[in-house]
Amino acid sequence: MDVIERILRNPKSEVYVSFLYEFINRFKETPEFESHLDRMFGTALWREGIGIDDQEDRKQFFYALYETQLRRAGARYVVHFEMYEGNRLVYAIFFGTHSLKGCDRMKQAIWKVAPIGDFAFRGARSGQLPLDLGASNFEPLKAALRTQFKDKGWVRIEDIKDFVASDKTDYHTDQFKTNALVPLEDASEIEVDESTRKRRRKYPDGTKLRFVPSS
Repeated sequence: MDVIERILRNPKSEVYVSFLYEFINRFKETPEFESHLDRMFGTALWREGIGIDDQEDRKQFFYALYETQLRRAGARYVVHFEMYEGNRLVYAIFFGTHSLKGCDRMKQAIWKVAPIGDFAFRGARSGQLPLDLGASNFEPLKAALRTQFKDKGWVRIEDIKDFVASDKTDYHTDQFKTNALVPLEDASEIEVDESTRKRRRKYPDGTKLRFVPSS
């Protein structure tokens, strides 16, 4: 982590980390590996995860700690995905960057890759969202937009775009208009200020919209 911190002192630098959780979990109680894990996490707090009995809870503890440490090392945005072969976790990906654009571009790149055979990516922000490029599920994106903007009144399309681009969603900015805003508008879940656009179901820069409170 100290090496990562030195790298991230450069404002134009980014880090891409393959996080081999299964090996970490296997050797977490092996004394000769303790110092290595201390350096990897940049803290001894990983030891608090050893006693967590539930395997998924233990994994999420280690993931959350590593993400926290990447942010402390200087990453403004941390993108996190997992690679599976069938039901077997192969590794996790952590990408740290200072740039909102870089965050969005990394998510675009991950979605663009179509793993072969039984291999698949899963997102970390949407309940282990599988990245099925043929029949993707955008319900988590719509839910995230509702939660983020439902109480904010009129919001600019640019603010929504920045939220989607950030590390708070597993999705990228090429997806949110067609796959989230259009169906939300068709379902009368959002209201658009028609003076800010020329065509229905289109959301150019400058568009303002608000989420309709559920009855």
